Amino acid sequence: MGGIRTTVGRRTRGVAFTALAATTFVACNGSSSTSDGTTPAGEPIVTEVGPADALTALVRWQVDETEPVLDEDGEPVLPVMYVVSETGGTIDVGVQAAVVEQTVDDAVVRFADERAEAIDDELEDEPVKDDGVLLMVAELPDAAPSVSLAVVRYRNVEENEALDIEVTAGPTGVDVMATPIPS
Repeated sequence: MGGIRTTVGRRTRGVAFTALAATTFVACNGSSSTSDGTTPAGEPIVTEVGPADALTALVRWQVDETEPVLDEDGEPVLPVMYVVSETGGTIDVGVQAAVVEQTVDDAVVRFADERAEAIDDELEDEPVKDDGVLLMVAELPDAAPSVSLAVVRYRNVEENEALDIEVTAGPTGVDVMATPIPS
């Protein structure tokens, strides 16, 4: 079965990485970049995908897959995404901080320790709170040039899908390949 390939790079935002932010991101992430190499957006080139890189790419991929969210005045608002470890453990706080920092202009990312924290179980179809999406991630991989994540994307009891997400480091960001896992 074919997948969907997307190149995920930081959108132009007019704010450059500071050396401290880049150092913090790499230190928390377990990834590396070339000392002189940067992407066209001025970010360090990622040569290995660490846990924070993988989750950041997953969030940005989901943003690209999502219809724009509008408020009551018709103005665009950031989509809400809950991220939870499918194994029941807490995702490392340093990884959480790096993902939130890297996606602050893309989405409202909330980490939960349990699936139940993201679901409105008082409604019949048990949707994700705040009209969001829940990304349930299996065990996070060690840093490597390419990593795979097993993810369940959940909106409500009727709308959920198991995916194999492959994140590969590249010179202009990371490539994300999403392949549905047959049920």
